[in-house]
Amino acid sequence: MANTQGKKVAILVADGLEQVELTKPKQALEDAGAHAGVSPAQSKVKSWKHTECGEQIPVDVPLKGADPAQFDALLLPGGVMNPDHPRMDPEAVRFARHFFESGNPIASVCHGPWMLVEVDAVRGRTLTSWPSLKTDIRNAGGIWVDKEVVNEGGVVTSRKPDDIPAFNREMISLFAEGAASHAAVSARSPNARLTSTGVPGSGNSGPGFSGYFGNCLTPANSGFGPRTHWHLRYFLRNLTRRKLAVDGVSAGRTYPF
Repeated sequence: MANTQGKKVAILVADGLEQVELTKPKQALEDAGAHAGVSPAQSKVKSWKHTECGEQIPVDVPLKGADPAQFDALLLPGGVMNPDHPRMDPEAVRFARHFFESGNPIASVCHGPWMLVEVDAVRGRTLTSWPSLKTDIRNAGGIWVDKEVVNEGGVVTSRKPDDIPAFNREMISLFAEGAASHAAVSARSPNARLTSTGVPGSGNSGPGFSGYFGNCLTPANSGFGPRTHWHLRYFLRNLTRRKLAVDGVSAGRTYPF
């Protein structure tokens, strides 16, 4: 397993969290050398085991005493009630938004991506969640898929407790590697090109995306922070799709940006 020794991970939780979505990822982080819980609550949070009451879990660091800049990564467990409380708390939203805007890695499972919607971190991003969040994610500009785990652009997401083994594997890998290696918006090379008649590697020629805007953008080479970069990427993607449609290219292609 990858080593997160020395990494400080904020785990943002509130009453109503799904117990196993905290305890198992937390244990995986501890086994790999890192963890720290953060909560709007002062001492303990109440968890659930599906439809039954779970344990009361101690809070390591109250939110009011937590500085997001002191943490290397963020974990957002699920549970129906758990993410709904913090996303209504301006202080919790500011705390979570810091990780997105600073480019630090985030892992979120089940209903946890509600907070990603709240901080506008899903726009143009592929992710998964509990199925009831599908419409919220799509309405916020995200691309929802039904997969056990998605690791894209410095964010790991999973659907449900059954996905936790895969979730933990990708979370540990992401957190161990750190934010710098995951600043790119996709796993594709930043030197990839899209032609007006095909996709990278197709051998087709044409002015394409690189002819209009240069290299595919990443936060590292765009000169913008991650939040601004995602908005710019969203704009360019839609603008380029309109141009490709005018050129007679299928609008159903998968593009590398």
